[in-house]
This record gives sequence, structure tokens and C-alpha cells, in this order.
Amino acid sequence: MSAFYDEEKVRVKFMEFVHALAWESTDIDEGASEEEVYKHIDLYVKMEGDKKILDFRNEYMNFLLEVDKKFKIEVFAINNDGNEPILEHCDYTDEFGEAMDIVISQLGRGQRIFVKVYLREQGKFSKTCIYQKSNY
Repeated sequence: MSAFYDEEKVRVKFMEFVHALAWESTDIDEGASEEEVYKHIDLYVKMEGDKKILDFRNEYMNFLLEVDKKFKIEVFAINNDGNEPILEHCDYTDEFGEAMDIVISQLGRGQRIFVKVYLREQGKFSKTCIYQKSNY
């Protein structure tokens, strides 16, 4: 594990997370006794905990590196019923040309979608999109 954080404190919090997930999800360990559930949680944390913590840490660090980029590209899926669009995918980049490449690549899909591009201004993304395009 890494020396960049308090490993024991993170393990305890991870155990608490797994515990909450196991108890709040009705389809996990359904019908198992309380003692069995605790054994399963302990075993999972011992076998997978360090790897999952490190994976999550790396994923979160990558997220932070991406989220500070200049442009945000949102891809919304639209079903044939014309219901509300659903945010399907987000990309971030510092280059406008790369943002447009992402837009073009997304619009080339067979699915009905629309894409919005936002600009980060004064530390946050503007509410007004600077570019919007749909493939229908």
C-alpha cells in the first residue's frame, strides 16, 4: 500500500462502507444470519480490501486530473419515445480541437444522442454551453 494516507484509518472506513453496503442491499447475503454476514464482510475486506482501496484511490486521482480540464463534453442519450435525455458519458480536455473530435466521434454512433460542450471559466464550468450538436 501507499504511504500517502493513513492505511489503518482507510481500512476501517472501507470496512464500514462494505458493512453498510451489505446491510442496506437487500440482495446481498439474502437470508444469511448476522454472524455469516459479518464473516463474509471480514473475508472480503481481508482478501480484496487493499486492492480495492488502491484501485479507488487511483481512479479518484485520475478523475481529479480530468475534471480540472478546460472543456467538458457531455453526451446525452435520447430514446425513441422522446423522453428526457439521459447523461450517458462525460469527457474533459484542454484542447478545443480535441473536444470537437470527441463530439464528432460520439455523433457517429447509431444511437440518437446530443452533445454539449462547456467552457471552464473562473474555476467552474459555465452554465451556458458553447457548442451543441445532435445526430437527428
